[in-house]
Order: sequence, then C-alpha cells, then structure tokens
Amino acid sequence: MASDVSPHDLDAERHVLGAVLVDTEAIHRVLSILGEQTTVFFKAAHQLIYAAALRLTQRSDPIDLYTIANELKRSDDLSRVGGVAYLYEVHESVPTAANAEYYAETVRDKSTRRALVHAGTEIIGRAGRDDVELEEVVDQAQRILFEVNYREDRGFVDIEQVLRETMEYIEQLYKRKDKLVGIPTGLPDLDQLLYGLNPADLMVVAARPSMGKSAFAHNIAANVACRSDEDRQAVAIFTLEMGREQILTRMLATLGRIDMSRIRQGTLNSDDWRRLSEAAGQLETAQIFINDTPGITLMEVRAESRRLKMRYPNLGLVIVDYLQMLQGGTRAHHSREQEISDYSRSLKELARELDVTVMALSQLNRAVESRNDRRPMLSDLRESGAIEQDADIVMFLYRDDYYNENSETAGQVEIIVRKHRNGALGTVVLDFQNQYLLFKSSDHMPADYV
Repeated sequence: MASDVSPHDLDAERHVLGAVLVDTEAIHRVLSILGEQTTVFFKAAHQLIYAAALRLTQRSDPIDLYTIANELKRSDDLSRVGGVAYLYEVHESVPTAANAEYYAETVRDKSTRRALVHAGTEIIGRAGRDDVELEEVVDQAQRILFEVNYREDRGFVDIEQVLRETMEYIEQLYKRKDKLVGIPTGLPDLDQLLYGLNPADLMVVAARPSMGKSAFAHNIAANVACRSDEDRQAVAIFTLEMGREQILTRMLATLGRIDMSRIRQGTLNSDDWRRLSEAAGQLETAQIFINDTPGITLMEVRAESRRLKMRYPNLGLVIVDYLQMLQGGTRAHHSREQEISDYSRSLKELARELDVTVMALSQLNRAVESRNDRRPMLSDLRESGAIEQDADIVMFLYRDDYYNENSETAGQVEIIVRKHRNGALGTVVLDFQNQYLLFKSSDHMPADYV
C-alpha cells in the first residue's frame, strides 16, 4: 500500500513526541493510549524516537532532549531520525504537554485505520483465490479483523521485551503466593492441581457416556460466571447435544440444590420454588452465553467466539460440548481422524487468539469398557491422538459406581489428569450428587498428585 494513501497525521505524531520531550511524565499518559507497539507511528523516524523513549522508561531514566539523543546514539539510530536537529525541531514545536492524550488518540486512530486498509487489501487478495475454500476465506477474514481490533503484534518480539514481561509475570505470581494464577473453577482441590483455568489453554475433558462430563462443564461454567467478586468472567457454551433450556434447567437445579426428578415431574414444593428463585437470581446477572445451533461448524464456533470476545472482553471460558459432534463445513477430509485433528488444532489456536480457556468435551473409545480397570488412559481418546498432542490439559472422569452397584466409592467421581503441560499429573476425587448434577470437593478423600 503506497504511503500517500495510508491514513496518517504527522503533525499529531510530532505533538505526541514533543510532549514526551517537554514533560518526562507525559510518556505514561501516552503509553496508556498507544501501548508499546512502535508501529502505531507512521513515520519511521517517529517509531525510533518512541522506541528510545520506551527504553528510557523501562530503565526509569528521565526523558528529555538530551537523554533521547544519547539513547538514539547508543542504538545507532540518531542519524536515521534526522539527527539532533530534528529532535530539536520536534521539541520546539510543542510548548506544552497538556494536550498529549488528545494527539495520542489521533495517532492511535490513524494507526487503526492503516491496519484496516492493509487488512482489507489482504482480505481482497484471499477472496480472489479459487484454490481456497470459501469457508476458510471467511474465517481468515474474521481473524484478520479481530487482530486489527485487538492490535496484537503478530511478528517477532525483542527478547528484552519478552524478558521484562516474563519477570513481571513471575513477580505477580510471587505476590499472589497461594492465590490462583488462573480463573477459579469453584472446585478447590482441582484448582490446586491445575492452578485454575489459564488463558490460552485447550482443556480436554473426556469420559464415556453418562459419566457426567456435560454436568461437570456446566458446574464450572456457573462457578466462573456467578462469582461475587469483580474478577468473574463471561462464559460461552456451544452445545451440540442438548438445548439451551435443558442446560439452564440443569444449572438451576445445581445452583438451587433442587432434585432434577422433581423439576421434570413438576412436583416442586414451596422450598424448591424458593431455591429456584434464588438460583435464577444468580444466573440472571451472570454473563453466560449459550449457542445451541444444530449442526454448528467449527468455523462458526470460531466466528461466534471472536464476536463475543469483542463485545465482552472479560470472556474467559469457551466450552464446546462436544468435540466429535462438530461439523467440518465444506472442507474435505481424508479420514475422520484427520477431521478431529483439525478440530483440536483449531480450538487450540482459538484459545491462543482470544486468550481464553477453551474446554472441549470428548468421547472415549469403547475399548475402555473391556478392561478390568476402566479408568481411562490417553490412548482411549476417540478417533484422534492429535487431541492429546494439541491439548494443554487432558482430564478424564471416572465413576466406579457407574459400573459397580456395590462400589465403596458411591457418589464420588475421579478427575484423572493424564496430561498437564505446565504442571503435575494426578487424581482429584470429587463428590457427585447426581440428583442435583452437582460436583463439589470431597470432605473425606484427599487428592493424589504426581
């Protein structure tokens, strides 16, 4: 794209940089608007000056004409910006830093418009290719526009910046001490093993039918969205197996501790109605979004998730129930295994793109039923070993009382974590109150971590 048609405002850029040179504290006001990406400036010289100001800020050094010139000289960039003469010109063009935020917003606006121009050009180029499926073109176009909205850097990042961000992250962990890193699931023993739900993770929850994996996901969804603190997150549920009314009925039963059989039979008593009303009040203020579109495709899941993230930036959890029921759209696959592999890889990409936890529910092979010990293993994942490869966490649900009527662990479910990319493996035992579809930490069974 030629520079003469790319949106920009060089005067606004000079006013921003001039304000930073005039007032060393102005960088903080500017930084809150422009962020750390130097490409927000159109002119290459301005990008270099802003980068120098950021480096000085990172070292807590003052910013003025002298320090900026020295920093640019140190990085061999002084001549590339036009020397001290151009720095002086920028400095003298701004008598006060009072309007720094106004001009910074103008610079940001022009930068976003440039990104849209480039995105439009890229989308037009992709749309004209007959060798790419239309559904894939649409998905790529939505991703490009989403990235423009969030303005994430897609290229290389200097190790100095990554190191600084990593050290800040480690320092935050130290200050939090025993507090969770991720989003609490509402199940303390599980949180202790997983450190909560972590952004960008693909979490696969697998089990044989009727083990309670959907109920488990709905419990976590309600716990995440109904928290009373300011950190509660929005939750998206893509349900391919049951309708939205059924999901809400189950959540009401769980939150209200109401026997599901009485709800189904219409035999609620006055105490049930009171509990139902209280549970409805909790859900009414929760940001839970349910999509029960029959035959929804993977591309539609990605598109709807992006749309929801743009509208609700606090979206923290996306649930897909379940993986094998997703539709592949128009793209041809050589095998069902390849198709499921594409699904798991795409869901991992979605988790990273939106910086959310994606919880994908999955069925298991029947082979698990033929063993004496029916506790699932990674090899039991149905139709694809790629699920194991793509997932950050793979956990299985196992209820012994499902197979053995006289089980000594009746009313309990084992959450068996077989893969944990960033932590320990282990088994967490939860109480499962089937009449309420309620999972809660067990009072008498310790967790077993490896």
